[in-house]
Amino acid sequence: MARSPTRRLVIALAASAAFALAAGSTAHAQEKLKLTVVFPTPPQTFGIPYYIAKDSGWYTKNGLEIEEQTIAGTPNVIRAMLTGQADVGILVIDSFFVAVAEGAKMKAIGSWQPVADYQLVARKGLIKSIPDMAGKTFAGFSSGNLLEHVPQLLMKKYGKDPKAMDYVSIGGHPERVQAVAIGKADVTMVNTIAALGGVKQGSVEIITTVEKELPGLGYVYSVVTDPTLADPAKRKALEVFTRGAVEGARAALKDAALATATMLKRTPNVDPVLLKAVIEELIRLKAWDANGGADIAAAGAAARTYNDLGIVKRLLGAAEIMDRSIMEKVLKDLGTV
Repeated sequence: MARSPTRRLVIALAASAAFALAAGSTAHAQEKLKLTVVFPTPPQTFGIPYYIAKDSGWYTKNGLEIEEQTIAGTPNVIRAMLTGQADVGILVIDSFFVAVAEGAKMKAIGSWQPVADYQLVARKGLIKSIPDMAGKTFAGFSSGNLLEHVPQLLMKKYGKDPKAMDYVSIGGHPERVQAVAIGKADVTMVNTIAALGGVKQGSVEIITTVEKELPGLGYVYSVVTDPTLADPAKRKALEVFTRGAVEGARAALKDAALATATMLKRTPNVDPVLLKAVIEELIRLKAWDANGGADIAAAGAAARTYNDLGIVKRLLGAAEIMDRSIMEKVLKDLGTV
């Protein structure tokens, strides 16, 4: 049986990861607090809690230096983590589960945004409902990504063959909307900003939302390797990192103008009026988690869903997925809301 790309990646990198992390542990103890955080995409709304903390200078004031990196594709983020090149990876939930199921020693420590911010978008007048996607071309990001799994799940939900669609890999959210608008693809799944932007231009229309069709799938996790969690210096850094994001989420949920300005700084070409409407919708949905998103019960339920659907080949235990120790310390200081 062929091994998946994620499994091959985990097996190939396990030995080098152990060596790299062990070699660096002594040096970390003598350095000031520092984390390398890797994102799989350019700035998206799920990062707003972190962006608010960063822009306010909270991390700097609390002695934490953060190096941000963007590496396209979850497998590359996982590679960076397993080789010790990154301390924190922002991972889409399905790719994270698959990596753990196939042997990656990593845990989620929380989620800035546990609610999926995805809309199904099609060329105007072409597709009116999910069953209509049969025979059409779907624009995704990469093979095996959530952007491929979700439309397959939706087709199954409505009794259609998931293989009845063709898949093409096309860049980021705006690029996928553009591909649908010009006929390079027929339908795609993008975040609310990209979806409403396309609707405003009159080229595409929204079919439905993923949260409505498949509630409880989850979205993104902040993930670290087990050796990183075991490093005392890194744990201190992770506490600062996590607290900043929790306070940032609480600020975003209370202040749409702040959240809008924070995101606009990173996406200056987005219509401010459109962005504000998106932010207000995310606040209504409580998309950002005011208590850090380290919900063991929710993680366990999501694991069962992905296993039942065949995306993750074995049922993961909650303890394999989540480590709440960092978040519990943060919430002990901040309290829950």
